[in-house]
Amino acid sequence: MNPTLAWCALFASGLAAGADEKPPPRVEPSPQAPLGQVLEWTSAPDKPFWYRLPRRLDPKKPPRLVLMLHGTGLKWGWAFWNYPIAAGSFRGEDVVVAPEGMTPGQGDTFNFIQGKADGDHIAGLIVYLKQQLPISKVYIYGHSQGAFFAYWFAGEHPDLVDGIVAHAGNVLANVQHPALAREKLGVAILHGRADAVVPVDCATATEKIYRERGYKKVKLQIVDGLTEQSGHWPLPKQAGELLAWLDSVSPEDAALSVASILSALGRDEPDLASATDSAGRAAAAIKSYRGKDRAAVTDQLTALRKWLDEAAQAQAEAVVASLSGSKGEPPFGPWAAHYQRASHSLGSLPAWQKAVASVRKRATAHDKTVARALGNLRQAGAKAFGDAIRAAEEGFLAASYEPLILELRRLANDSTTKAEDRKRLDELLAARTTPWAEGVKAAVALDQKLARSLREAHAEWFKADAPP
Repeated sequence: MNPTLAWCALFASGLAAGADEKPPPRVEPSPQAPLGQVLEWTSAPDKPFWYRLPRRLDPKKPPRLVLMLHGTGLKWGWAFWNYPIAAGSFRGEDVVVAPEGMTPGQGDTFNFIQGKADGDHIAGLIVYLKQQLPISKVYIYGHSQGAFFAYWFAGEHPDLVDGIVAHAGNVLANVQHPALAREKLGVAILHGRADAVVPVDCATATEKIYRERGYKKVKLQIVDGLTEQSGHWPLPKQAGELLAWLDSVSPEDAALSVASILSALGRDEPDLASATDSAGRAAAAIKSYRGKDRAAVTDQLTALRKWLDEAAQAQAEAVVASLSGSKGEPPFGPWAAHYQRASHSLGSLPAWQKAVASVRKRATAHDKTVARALGNLRQAGAKAFGDAIRAAEEGFLAASYEPLILELRRLANDSTTKAEDRKRLDELLAARTTPWAEGVKAAVALDQKLARSLREAHAEWFKADAPP
Protein backbone atom coordinates (compact mmCIF):
# COMPACT_ATOMS: atom_id res chain seq x y z
CA MET A 1 0.00 0.00 0.00
CA ASN A 2 1.41 3.42 -0.91
CA PRO A 3 1.91 6.06 1.85
CA THR A 4 -1.18 8.06 0.89
CA LEU A 5 -3.46 5.02 1.03
CA ALA A 6 -1.89 3.83 4.28
CA TRP A 7 -2.53 7.26 5.82
CA CYS A 8 -6.12 7.17 4.58
CA ALA A 9 -6.71 3.74 6.10
CA LEU A 10 -5.66 4.91 9.55
CA PHE A 11 -8.11 7.75 9.91
CA ALA A 12 -11.59 6.42 9.06
CA SER A 13 -13.13 7.68 12.30
CA GLY A 14 -16.50 9.29 12.86
CA LEU A 15 -18.14 12.10 14.78
CA ALA A 16 -19.96 11.89 18.06
CA ALA A 17 -23.54 10.68 17.72
CA GLY A 18 -26.49 12.98 18.17
CA ALA A 19 -28.27 13.27 21.46
CA ASP A 20 -30.34 10.31 22.57
CA GLU A 21 -34.00 10.62 21.79
CA LYS A 22 -37.14 8.58 22.06
CA PRO A 23 -36.96 5.74 19.52
CA PRO A 24 -39.47 5.86 16.66
CA PRO A 25 -42.38 3.41 16.43
CA ARG A 26 -41.47 -0.17 15.55
CA VAL A 27 -43.25 -1.12 12.32
CA GLU A 28 -42.17 -3.77 9.82
CA PRO A 29 -41.41 -2.25 6.38
CA SER A 30 -44.33 -2.76 3.99
CA PRO A 31 -46.57 -0.67 1.75
CA GLN A 32 -48.99 -0.56 4.71
CA ALA A 33 -46.44 1.08 7.04
CA PRO A 34 -47.00 4.80 7.80
CA LEU A 35 -45.73 6.94 4.94
CA GLY A 36 -43.35 9.84 5.46
CA GLN A 37 -42.59 8.93 9.09
CA VAL A 38 -39.43 7.77 10.84
CA LEU A 39 -39.89 4.14 11.85
CA GLU A 40 -37.73 1.41 13.34
CA TRP A 41 -37.37 -2.29 12.59
CA THR A 42 -34.84 -5.07 13.04
CA SER A 43 -32.87 -6.90 10.35
CA ALA A 44 -32.36 -10.67 10.25
CA PRO A 45 -29.07 -10.57 12.24
CA ASP A 46 -31.07 -8.84 15.03
CA LYS A 47 -29.71 -5.36 14.26
CA PRO A 48 -31.93 -2.26 14.53
CA PHE A 49 -32.41 0.17 11.68
CA TRP A 50 -34.42 3.33 11.12
CA TYR A 51 -36.24 3.99 7.88
CA ARG A 52 -38.58 6.47 6.26
CA LEU A 53 -40.90 5.73 3.38
CA PRO A 54 -41.84 8.45 0.89
CA ARG A 55 -45.13 10.26 1.42
CA ARG A 56 -46.48 8.48 -1.65
CA LEU A 57 -45.65 4.91 -2.61
CA ASP A 58 -46.56 4.03 -6.19
CA PRO A 59 -45.68 0.47 -7.33
CA LYS A 60 -45.92 1.67 -10.94
CA LYS A 61 -43.20 4.24 -10.23
CA PRO A 62 -41.20 2.53 -7.50
CA PRO A 63 -38.92 4.70 -5.37
CA ARG A 64 -35.20 4.26 -4.99
CA LEU A 65 -33.67 2.73 -1.89
CA VAL A 66 -30.95 4.82 -0.21
CA LEU A 67 -28.90 3.15 2.53
CA MET A 68 -27.12 5.62 4.84
CA LEU A 69 -24.04 4.04 6.47
CA HIS A 70 -22.46 5.74 9.48
CA GLY A 71 -18.80 6.02 10.46
CA THR A 72 -16.73 4.70 13.34
CA GLY A 73 -18.09 4.97 16.87
CA LEU A 74 -21.61 5.97 15.81
CA LYS A 75 -25.10 4.50 15.91
CA TRP A 76 -27.69 3.87 13.24
CA GLY A 77 -29.59 7.04 14.15
CA TRP A 78 -26.66 9.16 12.95
CA ALA A 79 -28.08 9.77 9.48
CA PHE A 80 -31.46 10.89 10.80
CA TRP A 81 -29.79 13.19 13.35
CA ASN A 82 -27.59 14.85 10.72
CA TYR A 83 -29.65 14.85 7.50
CA PRO A 84 -33.19 16.24 7.02
CA ILE A 85 -34.62 12.80 6.25
CA ALA A 86 -37.51 12.98 8.70
CA ALA A 87 -38.64 16.33 7.26
CA GLY A 88 -38.72 14.80 3.78
CA SER A 89 -36.36 17.37 2.25
CA PHE A 90 -33.58 14.80 1.81
CA ARG A 91 -34.55 12.17 -0.81
CA GLY A 92 -38.19 12.69 0.08
CA GLU A 93 -39.44 10.50 -2.79
CA ASP A 94 -37.23 7.55 -1.82
CA VAL A 95 -37.04 4.87 0.85
CA VAL A 96 -34.21 5.96 3.15
CA VAL A 97 -32.74 3.40 5.57
CA ALA A 98 -30.08 3.82 8.26
CA PRO A 99 -28.77 0.44 9.48
CA GLU A 100 -26.11 -0.45 12.03
CA GLY A 101 -22.84 -2.25 11.38
CA MET A 102 -22.10 -5.77 12.58
CA THR A 103 -18.52 -5.33 13.85
CA PRO A 104 -18.15 -4.23 17.51
CA GLY A 105 -16.61 -0.78 17.84
CA GLN A 106 -16.17 1.79 20.58
CA GLY A 107 -18.39 1.29 23.62
CA ASP A 108 -21.78 -0.01 22.55
CA THR A 109 -21.35 0.97 18.90
CA PHE A 110 -20.82 -1.19 15.82
CA ASN A 111 -18.87 -0.48 12.63
CA PHE A 112 -19.13 -1.44 8.96
CA ILE A 113 -15.99 -3.44 8.18
CA GLN A 114 -15.02 -4.92 4.80
CA GLY A 115 -15.80 -8.59 5.40
CA LYS A 116 -18.41 -11.33 5.34
CA ALA A 117 -20.41 -10.38 8.45
CA ASP A 118 -21.11 -6.79 7.42
CA GLY A 119 -21.31 -7.68 3.73
CA ASP A 120 -23.91 -10.40 4.29
CA HIS A 121 -25.87 -8.10 6.60
CA ILE A 122 -26.22 -5.28 4.07
CA ALA A 123 -26.80 -7.67 1.15
CA GLY A 124 -29.53 -9.43 3.12
CA LEU A 125 -31.10 -6.12 4.13
CA ILE A 126 -31.26 -4.95 0.52
CA VAL A 127 -32.88 -8.21 -0.60
CA TYR A 128 -35.33 -8.10 2.32
CA LEU A 129 -36.39 -4.51 1.64
CA LYS A 130 -36.86 -5.21 -2.06
CA GLN A 131 -39.13 -8.11 -1.13
CA GLN A 132 -41.12 -5.96 1.28
CA LEU A 133 -41.40 -2.79 -0.81
CA PRO A 134 -41.52 -1.69 -4.45
CA ILE A 135 -37.93 -0.57 -5.14
CA SER A 136 -36.20 0.49 -8.35
CA LYS A 137 -32.55 1.55 -7.93
CA VAL A 138 -30.36 0.97 -4.88
CA TYR A 139 -27.84 3.57 -3.71
CA ILE A 140 -25.44 3.51 -0.77
CA TYR A 141 -24.27 6.67 0.95
CA GLY A 142 -21.36 5.96 3.27
CA HIS A 143 -19.65 8.43 5.60
CA SER A 144 -16.06 7.91 6.81
CA GLN A 145 -15.75 4.19 7.67
CA GLY A 146 -19.15 3.76 6.02
CA ALA A 147 -17.59 5.13 2.81
CA PHE A 148 -14.66 2.70 3.03
CA PHE A 149 -17.24 -0.07 3.34
CA ALA A 150 -19.39 1.29 0.47
CA TYR A 151 -16.48 1.04 -1.97
CA TRP A 152 -15.82 -2.54 -0.90
CA PHE A 153 -19.46 -3.66 -0.87
CA ALA A 154 -20.20 -2.29 -4.34
CA GLY A 155 -17.29 -4.30 -5.73
CA GLU A 156 -18.47 -7.46 -3.99
CA HIS A 157 -22.17 -7.08 -4.86
CA PRO A 158 -22.51 -5.07 -8.09
CA ASP A 159 -25.75 -6.91 -8.86
CA LEU A 160 -27.34 -5.34 -5.74
CA VAL A 161 -26.13 -1.74 -6.05
CA ASP A 162 -26.59 0.91 -8.75
CA GLY A 163 -24.51 3.68 -7.26
CA ILE A 164 -22.62 4.92 -4.22
CA VAL A 165 -21.82 8.28 -2.65
CA ALA A 166 -18.62 7.80 -0.65
CA HIS A 167 -18.09 10.73 1.70
CA ALA A 168 -14.76 11.21 3.51
CA GLY A 169 -13.50 7.72 2.72
CA ASN A 170 -11.09 5.89 0.48
CA VAL A 171 -10.88 2.83 -1.75
CA LEU A 172 -8.48 0.20 -0.37
CA ALA A 173 -6.47 -2.49 -2.12
CA ASN A 174 -8.93 -5.28 -1.21
CA VAL A 175 -11.76 -3.71 -3.24
CA GLN A 176 -12.78 -5.77 -6.27
CA HIS A 177 -13.52 -4.13 -9.63
CA PRO A 178 -15.53 -6.64 -11.70
CA ALA A 179 -16.71 -5.78 -15.20
CA LEU A 180 -20.33 -5.36 -14.07
CA ALA A 181 -19.31 -2.74 -11.50
CA ARG A 182 -17.22 -0.85 -14.05
CA GLU A 183 -20.11 -0.70 -16.50
CA LYS A 184 -23.04 -0.26 -14.12
CA LEU A 185 -21.92 1.49 -10.96
CA GLY A 186 -22.13 5.24 -10.45
CA VAL A 187 -19.28 6.30 -8.13
CA ALA A 188 -19.63 9.72 -6.49
CA ILE A 189 -16.71 10.80 -4.30
CA LEU A 190 -17.38 13.56 -1.74
CA HIS A 191 -14.74 15.15 0.48
CA GLY A 192 -14.07 18.33 2.43
CA ARG A 193 -10.75 19.88 1.47
CA ALA A 194 -10.05 20.76 5.12
CA ASP A 195 -10.92 17.27 6.45
CA ALA A 196 -8.56 16.67 9.38
CA VAL A 197 -9.73 13.08 9.93
CA VAL A 198 -9.45 11.53 6.46
CA PRO A 199 -7.09 13.65 4.27
CA VAL A 200 -8.45 15.01 1.01
CA ASP A 201 -5.65 13.19 -0.85
CA CYS A 202 -7.72 10.05 -0.27
CA ALA A 203 -10.43 11.45 -2.55
CA THR A 204 -8.14 12.38 -5.40
CA ALA A 205 -6.27 9.06 -5.16
CA THR A 206 -9.60 7.21 -5.21
CA GLU A 207 -10.85 9.07 -8.27
CA LYS A 208 -7.62 8.21 -10.11
CA ILE A 209 -8.01 4.50 -9.26
CA TYR A 210 -11.60 4.33 -10.48
CA ARG A 211 -10.81 6.12 -13.71
CA GLU A 212 -7.76 3.94 -14.35
CA ARG A 213 -9.90 0.85 -13.72
CA GLY A 214 -12.23 1.96 -16.50
CA TYR A 215 -15.39 2.89 -14.59
CA LYS A 216 -17.85 4.64 -16.86
CA LYS A 217 -19.51 6.90 -14.25
CA VAL A 218 -17.22 8.69 -11.78
CA LYS A 219 -17.67 12.12 -10.20
CA LEU A 220 -15.44 13.86 -7.63
CA GLN A 221 -16.65 16.80 -5.55
CA ILE A 222 -14.25 18.50 -3.12
CA VAL A 223 -15.93 21.05 -0.86
CA ASP A 224 -14.04 24.23 -0.01
CA GLY A 225 -14.78 26.75 2.72
CA LEU A 226 -14.84 24.28 5.63
CA THR A 227 -12.66 24.36 8.73
CA GLU A 228 -10.56 21.49 10.07
CA GLN A 229 -13.30 20.95 12.65
CA SER A 230 -16.15 20.91 10.13
CA GLY A 231 -14.29 19.31 7.22
CA HIS A 232 -15.34 15.81 8.25
CA TRP A 233 -18.90 16.74 9.16
CA PRO A 234 -22.07 15.73 7.26
CA LEU A 235 -22.77 17.66 4.06
CA PRO A 236 -26.51 17.28 3.32
CA LYS A 237 -26.61 19.67 0.36
CA GLN A 238 -23.66 18.13 -1.47
CA ALA A 239 -24.68 14.55 -0.62
CA GLY A 240 -28.14 15.26 -2.02
CA GLU A 241 -26.65 16.70 -5.21
CA LEU A 242 -24.48 13.65 -5.75
CA LEU A 243 -27.38 11.27 -5.14
CA ALA A 244 -29.29 13.27 -7.78
CA TRP A 245 -26.31 12.79 -10.09
CA LEU A 246 -26.65 9.03 -9.56
CA ASP A 247 -30.26 9.37 -10.70
CA SER A 248 -29.06 10.96 -13.94
CA VAL A 249 -26.49 8.25 -14.75
CA SER A 250 -28.49 5.19 -13.67
CA PRO A 251 -31.22 4.54 -16.25
CA GLU A 252 -32.73 1.10 -16.58
CA ASP A 253 -30.60 -0.98 -18.93
CA ALA A 254 -31.65 -4.46 -20.02
CA ALA A 255 -28.11 -5.61 -20.80
CA LEU A 256 -26.81 -4.54 -17.37
CA SER A 257 -29.77 -6.23 -15.68
CA VAL A 258 -28.95 -9.46 -17.50
CA ALA A 259 -25.33 -9.08 -16.42
CA SER A 260 -26.61 -8.64 -12.86
CA ILE A 261 -28.44 -11.96 -13.12
CA LEU A 262 -25.22 -13.68 -14.14
CA SER A 263 -23.31 -11.99 -11.33
CA ALA A 264 -25.85 -13.20 -8.77
CA LEU A 265 -25.80 -16.76 -10.14
CA GLY A 266 -22.01 -16.87 -10.41
CA ARG A 267 -21.47 -16.76 -6.64
CA ASP A 268 -20.42 -19.74 -4.54
CA GLU A 269 -23.78 -19.34 -2.84
CA PRO A 270 -25.94 -18.10 -5.73
CA ASP A 271 -28.39 -15.32 -4.94
CA LEU A 272 -31.62 -16.35 -6.65
CA ALA A 273 -33.54 -13.51 -4.99
CA SER A 274 -31.30 -10.92 -6.65
CA ALA A 275 -31.36 -12.85 -9.92
CA THR A 276 -35.16 -12.95 -9.91
CA ASP A 277 -35.37 -9.22 -9.21
CA SER A 278 -32.88 -8.40 -11.97
CA ALA A 279 -34.80 -10.63 -14.39
CA GLY A 280 -37.94 -8.62 -13.71
CA ARG A 281 -36.08 -5.36 -14.29
CA ALA A 282 -34.56 -6.70 -17.51
CA ALA A 283 -37.93 -7.86 -18.80
CA ALA A 284 -39.39 -4.39 -18.17
CA ALA A 285 -36.47 -2.66 -19.91
CA ILE A 286 -35.90 -4.94 -22.90
CA LYS A 287 -38.59 -3.31 -25.06
CA SER A 288 -36.86 0.05 -24.96
CA TYR A 289 -33.33 -1.37 -25.20
CA ARG A 290 -31.60 -0.18 -28.39
CA GLY A 291 -28.13 -1.66 -28.02
CA LYS A 292 -26.53 -3.38 -30.99
CA ASP A 293 -26.59 -6.62 -28.97
CA ARG A 294 -30.36 -6.43 -28.46
CA ALA A 295 -31.04 -9.80 -30.12
CA ALA A 296 -28.35 -11.55 -28.07
CA VAL A 297 -29.51 -9.91 -24.82
CA THR A 298 -33.11 -10.89 -25.56
CA ASP A 299 -32.13 -14.52 -26.18
CA GLN A 300 -30.01 -14.62 -23.05
CA LEU A 301 -32.77 -13.12 -20.92
CA THR A 302 -35.27 -15.63 -22.30
CA ALA A 303 -32.94 -18.50 -21.41
CA LEU A 304 -32.27 -17.16 -17.92
CA ARG A 305 -35.94 -16.60 -17.15
CA LYS A 306 -36.65 -20.14 -18.31
CA TRP A 307 -33.89 -21.38 -16.02
CA LEU A 308 -35.35 -19.48 -13.07
CA ASP A 309 -38.73 -21.10 -13.71
CA GLU A 310 -37.04 -24.49 -13.77
CA ALA A 311 -35.20 -23.67 -10.54
CA ALA A 312 -38.51 -22.70 -8.94
CA GLN A 313 -40.03 -25.98 -10.09
CA ALA A 314 -37.07 -27.97 -8.72
CA GLN A 315 -37.22 -26.23 -5.33
CA ALA A 316 -40.97 -26.77 -5.15
CA GLU A 317 -40.63 -30.45 -5.98
CA ALA A 318 -38.05 -30.82 -3.22
CA VAL A 319 -40.41 -29.25 -0.68
CA VAL A 320 -43.38 -31.33 -1.80
CA ALA A 321 -41.30 -34.52 -1.81
CA SER A 322 -40.35 -33.97 1.82
CA LEU A 323 -44.05 -33.92 2.67
CA SER A 324 -44.90 -37.19 0.92
CA GLY A 325 -46.74 -39.52 3.24
CA SER A 326 -47.85 -36.72 5.56
CA LYS A 327 -51.48 -36.69 6.57
CA GLY A 328 -53.37 -33.50 7.25
CA GLU A 329 -51.29 -30.41 7.86
CA PRO A 330 -47.69 -31.49 8.53
CA PRO A 331 -46.05 -29.94 11.60
CA PHE A 332 -42.96 -27.75 11.58
CA GLY A 333 -39.83 -29.40 10.20
CA PRO A 334 -36.92 -28.77 7.82
CA TRP A 335 -39.41 -28.66 4.96
CA ALA A 336 -40.88 -25.42 6.35
CA ALA A 337 -37.51 -23.65 6.40
CA HIS A 338 -36.79 -24.99 2.89
CA TYR A 339 -40.11 -23.55 1.73
CA GLN A 340 -39.40 -20.20 3.40
CA ARG A 341 -35.90 -19.90 1.90
CA ALA A 342 -37.06 -20.78 -1.62
CA SER A 343 -40.16 -18.63 -1.39
CA HIS A 344 -38.13 -15.59 -0.36
CA SER A 345 -36.02 -16.04 -3.50
CA LEU A 346 -38.53 -17.27 -6.06
CA GLY A 347 -41.92 -16.36 -4.59
CA SER A 348 -42.75 -13.79 -7.29
CA LEU A 349 -42.51 -16.38 -10.08
CA PRO A 350 -45.78 -17.98 -11.30
CA ALA A 351 -43.91 -21.28 -11.70
CA TRP A 352 -43.21 -21.36 -7.95
CA GLN A 353 -46.69 -20.21 -6.98
CA LYS A 354 -48.36 -22.91 -9.06
CA ALA A 355 -46.04 -25.71 -7.93
CA VAL A 356 -46.60 -25.06 -4.21
CA ALA A 357 -50.23 -23.92 -4.40
CA SER A 358 -51.39 -26.10 -1.50
CA VAL A 359 -48.58 -24.97 0.78
CA ARG A 360 -49.13 -21.32 -0.21
CA LYS A 361 -52.78 -21.62 0.79
CA ARG A 362 -51.70 -22.67 4.27
CA ALA A 363 -49.00 -19.96 4.30
CA THR A 364 -51.66 -17.31 3.59
CA ALA A 365 -53.51 -18.34 6.74
CA HIS A 366 -50.23 -18.19 8.66
CA ASP A 367 -49.61 -14.69 7.27
CA LYS A 368 -52.83 -13.47 8.86
CA THR A 369 -52.03 -15.10 12.20
CA VAL A 370 -48.55 -13.59 12.37
CA ALA A 371 -49.67 -10.16 11.13
CA ARG A 372 -52.18 -9.96 13.99
CA ALA A 373 -49.51 -11.00 16.48
CA LEU A 374 -47.05 -8.36 15.24
CA GLY A 375 -49.75 -5.69 15.38
CA ASN A 376 -50.64 -6.66 18.95
CA LEU A 377 -46.97 -6.65 19.98
CA ARG A 378 -46.57 -3.19 18.51
CA GLN A 379 -49.49 -1.87 20.55
CA ALA A 380 -49.31 -3.90 23.77
CA GLY A 381 -45.65 -4.95 23.95
CA ALA A 382 -44.88 -7.65 26.49
CA LYS A 383 -48.56 -7.94 27.42
CA ALA A 384 -49.16 -9.66 24.07
CA PHE A 385 -46.10 -11.91 24.41
CA GLY A 386 -47.96 -15.14 25.22
CA ASP A 387 -50.36 -14.83 22.31
CA ALA A 388 -47.47 -13.98 20.00
CA ILE A 389 -45.61 -17.15 20.98
CA ARG A 390 -48.72 -19.11 20.09
CA ALA A 391 -48.75 -17.37 16.71
CA ALA A 392 -45.09 -18.31 16.19
CA GLU A 393 -45.82 -21.91 17.08
CA GLU A 394 -48.67 -22.07 14.58
CA GLY A 395 -47.61 -19.60 11.86
CA PHE A 396 -44.21 -20.88 10.77
CA LEU A 397 -44.99 -20.52 7.04
CA ALA A 398 -45.77 -16.80 7.28
CA ALA A 399 -43.55 -14.43 5.33
CA SER A 400 -43.10 -12.48 8.59
CA TYR A 401 -42.32 -15.53 10.74
CA GLU A 402 -38.66 -14.57 11.21
CA PRO A 403 -39.50 -10.92 12.07
CA LEU A 404 -41.96 -12.23 14.66
CA ILE A 405 -39.26 -14.39 16.22
CA LEU A 406 -36.93 -11.37 16.32
CA GLU A 407 -39.60 -9.30 18.05
CA LEU A 408 -40.17 -12.03 20.62
CA ARG A 409 -36.45 -12.32 21.28
CA ARG A 410 -36.25 -8.56 21.77
CA LEU A 411 -39.22 -8.44 24.14
CA ALA A 412 -37.94 -11.43 26.12
CA ASN A 413 -35.57 -8.94 27.78
CA ASP A 414 -38.46 -6.72 28.88
CA SER A 415 -38.84 -6.76 32.65
CA THR A 416 -42.62 -7.13 32.34
CA THR A 417 -42.41 -10.36 30.31
CA LYS A 418 -43.49 -13.33 32.38
CA ALA A 419 -40.85 -15.93 33.24
CA GLU A 420 -43.04 -18.75 31.92
CA ASP A 421 -43.37 -16.94 28.59
CA ARG A 422 -39.59 -16.54 28.34
CA LYS A 423 -39.20 -20.23 29.04
CA ARG A 424 -41.77 -21.08 26.39
CA LEU A 425 -39.90 -19.01 23.83
CA ASP A 426 -36.58 -20.62 24.77
CA GLU A 427 -38.12 -24.06 24.30
CA LEU A 428 -39.59 -23.10 20.93
CA LEU A 429 -36.25 -21.76 19.68
CA ALA A 430 -34.35 -24.77 20.99
CA ALA A 431 -36.73 -27.15 19.23
CA ARG A 432 -36.67 -25.33 15.91
CA THR A 433 -33.08 -24.11 15.50
CA THR A 434 -31.63 -27.36 14.14
CA PRO A 435 -34.46 -28.30 11.74
CA TRP A 436 -34.56 -24.71 10.50
CA ALA A 437 -30.84 -24.80 9.72
CA GLU A 438 -31.28 -28.17 7.98
CA GLY A 439 -34.04 -26.83 5.75
CA VAL A 440 -32.10 -23.72 4.77
CA LYS A 441 -29.03 -25.86 4.07
CA ALA A 442 -31.04 -28.11 1.77
CA ALA A 443 -32.43 -25.13 -0.16
CA VAL A 444 -28.98 -23.56 -0.55
CA ALA A 445 -27.46 -26.86 -1.68
CA LEU A 446 -30.10 -27.22 -4.37
CA ASP A 447 -29.53 -23.60 -5.48
CA GLN A 448 -25.81 -24.39 -5.79
CA LYS A 449 -26.45 -27.57 -7.77
CA LEU A 450 -28.82 -25.84 -10.17
CA ALA A 451 -26.53 -22.83 -10.68
CA ARG A 452 -23.54 -25.10 -11.23
CA SER A 453 -25.42 -26.89 -14.01
CA LEU A 454 -26.26 -23.55 -15.61
CA ARG A 455 -22.64 -22.41 -15.47
CA GLU A 456 -21.47 -25.67 -17.02
CA ALA A 457 -24.06 -25.46 -19.80
CA HIS A 458 -23.23 -21.82 -20.57
CA ALA A 459 -19.60 -21.41 -19.60
CA GLU A 460 -19.24 -18.52 -22.05
CA TRP A 461 -21.65 -16.48 -19.92
CA PHE A 462 -19.50 -16.86 -16.82
CA LYS A 463 -16.02 -16.14 -18.10
CA ALA A 464 -13.37 -14.98 -15.62
CA ASP A 465 -14.10 -11.39 -14.75
CA ALA A 466 -10.61 -10.00 -14.15
CA PRO A 467 -10.26 -6.21 -13.95
CA PRO A 468 -8.06 -4.47 -16.57
